[in-house]
Amino acid sequence: MKKFIVATIISFLFVGCGLDKDPHANEFILDNPTDQSISVKVDDAQYKLAPLSREKLTLEVGKHSMQWNNQTTEFVVYDGNKGGVLNPTNSTYYKFNMAYAMEGHENRVSPLEHVIYIDSIEYNVPADIIKGVVIDNGSVNATYSLDEPFPEEITVYGDQTKDIKSKLFSKNDFINFIEKETDTKGYHEENKIKSTSAPTTEKVEPVVYEVPNFKNGKLKQAAEKLVELDKAYAKAYTASEQKSIMKDYKKAWENYVQISIDKESKEYDPNDVDLESKFKINNLGKGIVVISE
Repeated sequence: MKKFIVATIISFLFVGCGLDKDPHANEFILDNPTDQSISVKVDDAQYKLAPLSREKLTLEVGKHSMQWNNQTTEFVVYDGNKGGVLNPTNSTYYKFNMAYAMEGHENRVSPLEHVIYIDSIEYNVPADIIKGVVIDNGSVNATYSLDEPFPEEITVYGDQTKDIKSKLFSKNDFINFIEKETDTKGYHEENKIKSTSAPTTEKVEPVVYEVPNFKNGKLKQAAEKLVELDKAYAKAYTASEQKSIMKDYKKAWENYVQISIDKESKEYDPNDVDLESKFKINNLGKGIVVISE
């Protein structure tokens, strides 16, 4: 499915200063997309949410907890975060990618479509499935959050004639959106096969760090330093700690990259190139990290 909207092009004049902080930083939506009322405790505050309702919260940088249905989730909010969604019922969300284009350029932009199933109904749409008890806006990278609609027009700069924007939807909102766009109101309700299983919270598996057996000893040491910082980042609860670790991380990453490409080094081994793709960092740079469920 496509939707093409005429975009407005204006000349690029200047970029304002002081825009590093995201406008949604520390903003969280506590969401209840189910048809049952729920009671959720976030830190020391209790919230009662009616069916299909949500509430906005402000969570400062640091460690937080959420309790629902005898399950506790602990997570860390980081400096530079872009906000997120608290999803105590572990419901599924959907990120829809919308094409915007100037008139005459409609056929030049087309988001990748996927087959997804909702209540056993197949949808072939440019959307991705999003899961998580705590959803990090920065990781999801949706342009518009749950409470923000797609605009009818967007502004682009210079010679740009097309763009793709994305929005996060709860299940019901997503179905209503699709049915409105395709003029099929009521189709899902008439054809769905609703699951009878109760929502559960998926347990967070312990993070396993695997430093590849690099032949280059310096490269292995550099990778081990990155792992050390990644572990420390998950336990950094203050903005000053987080900034300090990210500063060290940037230096450590630059060192890792420099060593990996230094073909003049006596320790350089071309076989390490394939091993580098297996080396992954789990936490550094994220706006939110779930540390226990």
